[in-house]
Amino acid sequence: MAIVPLALLVYFVIQIYNEKTEKIGVLDHYLDRIELSASISNVIDQLQTERRYSFGYVINREWKTEMLLQRAKTDSAVQNLSRSEQTDSIETYTFLDSLGTIRIGIDNLVLNPMQVTSFYTNTLFRLNTLNLVSAGNITYLQPVYGDLQAQKLLSEMVTYLGLIRANVYYGLYSQAPASQTAEGLRSIYDIYKSYEKEFRLKGSLSAIQAFEKMNVNTDYRPTILYIENFLRTGQFDSTYTTERWW
Repeated sequence: MAIVPLALLVYFVIQIYNEKTEKIGVLDHYLDRIELSASISNVIDQLQTERRYSFGYVINREWKTEMLLQRAKTDSAVQNLSRSEQTDSIETYTFLDSLGTIRIGIDNLVLNPMQVTSFYTNTLFRLNTLNLVSAGNITYLQPVYGDLQAQKLLSEMVTYLGLIRANVYYGLYSQAPASQTAEGLRSIYDIYKSYEKEFRLKGSLSAIQAFEKMNVNTDYRPTILYIENFLRTGQFDSTYTTERWW
């Protein structure tokens, strides 16, 4: 009679131990993915900035010092990402293996602004596809799911908004037909807005509140209003010079 309760006790202890071990394993894997996501986000952030300076340098030969300093930051971020066991040969399928060649073309001024934008944007798009951490159906990870979704969606928004801003700048600088520039940006802006809508639906409350605060207190709002007015009218706002837009 004493053996049965003891056996049950041992059984329950083993079950509890296995469950806790499984949870620890899941959390360890999840933390690895979080760290990887942070590394990818850092590379994306640095490439965004490098794209901006490289684009400006090819157009009017300015921002060379800023561009060269930024390259060192980008290289550091890429090296950190490459050290992860989960990113074996990541350079070969994210266009990062062509970064050195593109930089040489930029330095020698053999690339036009659209070629520069295209390379960096394609690389950013590809990196964003890898920047995904899902809580799945794991109940005890659901509280952080909204923040993870917000991070991914904001990264996509930054990529598209950067592309739109660069094209508006080039249109202002080159004095290209405004209607032609606007027509090329409408679909890109539609995609940007679709990500914003998804962010508002899936992001955490704190992330949405932070976004709304930014929408009121920073240059983000006038930037969006300028873009929307430009797309609606097909005309550049004469109150903005090329350099002021930059």
